[in-house]
Amino acid sequence: MASLFKKDPAAEHEPSVYDRIGPEIAHLKKGANVRHGPAARKRLGGWVLLLFILGLVWLYIMDPVLYSLRKVEAIHVYLYLHSRDSDAAIKPLAESRMFTSMEISGLNQKQGSFDSYFSNPKDAEDKAAGIVSYMNGVRALQAGDYKQLDTVGKIRCILFIRNGIPVPTSWDFLNPSID
Repeated sequence: MASLFKKDPAAEHEPSVYDRIGPEIAHLKKGANVRHGPAARKRLGGWVLLLFILGLVWLYIMDPVLYSLRKVEAIHVYLYLHSRDSDAAIKPLAESRMFTSMEISGLNQKQGSFDSYFSNPKDAEDKAAGIVSYMNGVRALQAGDYKQLDTVGKIRCILFIRNGIPVPTSWDFLNPSID
């Protein structure tokens, strides 16, 4: 009687390396490997859709967020330039409609050392020019003046303003108070 633990020598033929790797090569040539299968394509579409929706939401709400950040910068610029008696540099900032008349009078009454906001008046004037430019862009977007807008403003104008969806400019709960 033959042993149960001894195999037939003909059946002991071990496959070569090329015999073992052949099916793997054939599988990879199909282009349907596990990493890029149909489930991965569905997930990629979901991520692209999510990013697209988040991009639209950001384009809609970006003005209130940027407005509040610019208003903080505008307060610092105004106080710095006012402490330096630079009325010519303050005038465009005051006329940009970033501040109400009550806020301007409150800023004019503030006393203190505001020299630490900027290293020199040129930096403050450059920052003021950027804020005025931003406010001009916001007004052009609200008016639907397509020719005066930058690339992002043109996209927002096409998506929202031309379709009758008003874009918010500022939200009171985000805006800094001048007290």
